[in-house]
Amino acid sequence: MATRFGASKPAQAYQSKVKLLVFFLIAVILILVFLVFFVFQKGDKGGKAAPVTSNNQAGTQQTDLNPNVKILYASRRIEEGDKLTEAFFREQEVPTDRMPEGALKAANKLEVVGKYSTSYIAANTPILQDSLSEIPPIGNMVIPPGYRALTISINSTTGVGFHVRPKDRVDVLLTYSDPRTREKRVVTVVGQVLVLAVGGRTGGGKEEKATPKKGGTTTSLLLKEYDAKRVELSRSLGKISLTLVGRDVDIDPDNLAAADV
Repeated sequence: MATRFGASKPAQAYQSKVKLLVFFLIAVILILVFLVFFVFQKGDKGGKAAPVTSNNQAGTQQTDLNPNVKILYASRRIEEGDKLTEAFFREQEVPTDRMPEGALKAANKLEVVGKYSTSYIAANTPILQDSLSEIPPIGNMVIPPGYRALTISINSTTGVGFHVRPKDRVDVLLTYSDPRTREKRVVTVVGQVLVLAVGGRTGGGKEEKATPKKGGTTTSLLLKEYDAKRVELSRSLGKISLTLVGRDVDIDPDNLAAADV
């Protein structure tokens, strides 16, 4: 009996040790939680002004790394083959990281004057190095996909006094009689059309300034396929004439036939 009753003492001692160990672990966990909470609160209170300083530093670094730079923008539309003067471009500031690849800096504008455009440049777009050349491009009648070249006859009245030149933009007008009222009407068949050639010539040399013969001359226009059919149909309805569009007029992207060339 003594052995049986005496055997419970080691078990009780073991249970006491386990309880003590559990209590100790709980106490350690509570202390750690308290320390973490205390450090977090202290860091939050002491670091309120830190984000402002950090943001200011970041902003300063960003300004230093990405300052603005002046680049050249087209002040008006520039057709292929145009010889550039200072009137063709203006300066505009842009962030360095947003500067288009190949854009010309304003500091190099004197190098741009006298060069020729090798492609169409829309107004208010950056002038790129690849779009300029030291020599004028060879005049070609290039027809982009979806477009047609249509030739019409003009005289001094219907052709703006023969002032229309290759690479000009014109509106095609139709003058006809209203079948119901018999009144004369004028409508724009298609606007902002690119002139490909005048009298068979596509260049812009001195030969283009020669006065055409009495019988008039021809003008080749670059038109979308649908518009070419409209102009052709208009010939049978009345008189076709052209009006010259000024060079300083910006144009609708839908009518930028030369942009696809």
